[in-house]
Amino acid sequence: MLLENSYQCTKGVTIEIDSKDSSKTSCFIIDDTDISKKGKTIEWIGRIFSHVTHRYDLGFKSLNLAYWSGKHLLHIDFSYHVEKGKKGNQGMKKKELENRYTKQRDKNTPGYKRCEEIIKKKTNCAISMLRRAISKGYEAQYILVDSWFFNITLAKFAISHKIHLISRPKFNNWKYTYKERTYTIGQLVKKLRYSKDKKWNRQLRLHFIAINVVFKEVELQLFLFKEKKRGTKWQAIITTNKTLSALKAYRIYQNRWTIESSYKELKQYLGYGKSMSRDFDGQIADATHILMAYNMLSHIKAIEDHQTIGQLFGAISQNWLKPTIMQKFWRIVTEALTVLADFLGTPIDDLFRLILNENEFLTNLQKLNYALTTET
Repeated sequence: MLLENSYQCTKGVTIEIDSKDSSKTSCFIIDDTDISKKGKTIEWIGRIFSHVTHRYDLGFKSLNLAYWSGKHLLHIDFSYHVEKGKKGNQGMKKKELENRYTKQRDKNTPGYKRCEEIIKKKTNCAISMLRRAISKGYEAQYILVDSWFFNITLAKFAISHKIHLISRPKFNNWKYTYKERTYTIGQLVKKLRYSKDKKWNRQLRLHFIAINVVFKEVELQLFLFKEKKRGTKWQAIITTNKTLSALKAYRIYQNRWTIESSYKELKQYLGYGKSMSRDFDGQIADATHILMAYNMLSHIKAIEDHQTIGQLFGAISQNWLKPTIMQKFWRIVTEALTVLADFLGTPIDDLFRLILNENEFLTNLQKLNYALTTET
C-alpha cells in the first residue's frame, strides 16, 4: 500500500535522472530512526540503543527507504526492528517480557510477515525494500547510506542494478587494498595525510585525498576529507562510482540529510511512532498511514512550491473537515465499497487499489470533499 502510494506521488513531478545539479540527483536513501515508547506491554517492545541520547531507551527502530526525486522526498517502504541485546532479552526483565501483549497470526497474513521482519538484519531488509522499489519502476542514480549500513552486499547489489552507492565507510578493522597492500581506513589516513595527493577544495573549504581501493574484490573510490582547522578529525566517503569528483561525491551525499529532516517533520507534525496500540499490527498500520500522509504533503509541496512541510501542514489544517463529518463520510464510503466488493467477489484491498488508480474517481471524490468542507 505504501509503495503504491509513494509511486503515485511521483506523478506530475519531473525527475531528472541525469541531472548535473547534485541537489537534483535522484537517490534512494536508507536510514533508521528511534521510535520511543513508554508502554511496557506493547507487543515486541524492548530496549534499543539510541545514537541520539546514547542510552538504552524503550522502543523500536524504524528502518526507512526513501526516494529523493531532486524536488521532493517520498517514503517508499519501512520496517520496525528490535535489538535482542547480549542476553537475547531485549534489555527487559523476565516479568516485563511475560506481561507483553501477544497474538497468534496466520502465516499467510501481512502481520505475520511484519513480525518476521522485526528480528531480521536491517541491511537484509533494506535490500529487499530496494528490490521492491526497483521492480515497481523507481529509477535512481545513487543509493545513499551512512556508515551503519555500508557493507559489501549492498555495494554488489548497487553495481548489479547499475546504480552507484555512496556511503560513509566504517572506521573499523575492515581491510582495503591500496597499491597491493591492505590497510584499514585509519591506517590509510595516517599513510596519506601528508602525501602530495592531498588537495584543497575552495568550495568545500576542505582538504581531501581521492584514491582507488579494492574491498573484498570490489573496486571502489575512497575520499578522505578534513577541515583546515588544526585538530579536526578526518572523515571518509566511499563510492562505487570511480569517475566521481570529490566535490560532487560530497554534494550528492548531502542529499541524505533530507531523510533526517523528514523524520523531524513526521514526528513533529504527524505524530510518527506515537501510536499507543499494544497490538504490533496497530503500530504498523499507524506508521503506514502517517507515511502515506507525509508523501501526499510532500507531493503537494513539490507541485505548489510550498517552502516547508510545516507551512503546508498548517495551511491544510485550517481547512480540515470536522472530525465527526470526516468519520461519517469515510465510514459511508468504506461500507459502500465493502458491499460492492462482496457483490463482485473481489477482495476489498484490490478494489481500493483499483479505484485509487482511477483519476476520474479521485477527482469526483475531491469535489465531494470540498463540498463538505466547513470552517473550523
